[in-house]
Amino acid sequence: MKYEANFESSVKMKDFYECFVWKMPQRNNGRSTIHVETILFAMVILHYLKNPFWAYPVTVKYHDRPDFVIKSHKGHIGIEITEQWSKNFGHAMSMLETSNGFMEPSDFAYAKVEKKIKGKQINKLVSKQNLTGPPSMGYQEERNWVNRTIRTIERKNKKYIKYPKRNTFDSNILVIFDVRPECLAFEDVTLEMLTPLYSLAETTNFTKILCLDNHFVTIDLKKKQFEWEKLEPHMLQHTDLIK
Repeated sequence: MKYEANFESSVKMKDFYECFVWKMPQRNNGRSTIHVETILFAMVILHYLKNPFWAYPVTVKYHDRPDFVIKSHKGHIGIEITEQWSKNFGHAMSMLETSNGFMEPSDFAYAKVEKKIKGKQINKLVSKQNLTGPPSMGYQEERNWVNRTIRTIERKNKKYIKYPKRNTFDSNILVIFDVRPECLAFEDVTLEMLTPLYSLAETTNFTKILCLDNHFVTIDLKKKQFEWEKLEPHMLQHTDLIK
């Protein structure tokens, strides 16, 4: 459902985007790119209503290349939506529903080149009765997350630079739905870990990165700022996007 909508106030904007609260269809049951883009964008809008990066009146356009455009006297903002997830991990989450065992996320941890795991192998990994997965050492899971995010930004930027209107926006934001096997602690992410990510400000069109799962992470590449917060309980119902 592509649309263009005008909003005179935060109340009207809130009423509009709260209508997008539904249970996300599973990947094998009719989920489309539009489902993912619409719900993630609604989460961003609802999150920023108290401190918006737009002004009223504001126009929101959902089209393509980029996925969304926000226009107000504060400027024109291009917003691109993507997912950052391990297909092996997603497959395992689906198979876990019919398994009598349990799954260790560490079995699906980040690798430079993630090799496809066969269904039989995944089935064994989600049917365990004993802990056998590799342990988490030090801050490796936090480093894995940073590396995966860098790869996602670089991948999306290669696509974004081909958009004909990208230079007409005052800023460009990349929204990432982050489905990760790592169980990291954002408070343990250090400046040293983030330095390679901040360096992308020189080579990417994106000025800000928003990562969503059960947290809301904001990365300002130009200002070199990293902020995170736990999503409020009423927002967690939006995050059922893994399966």
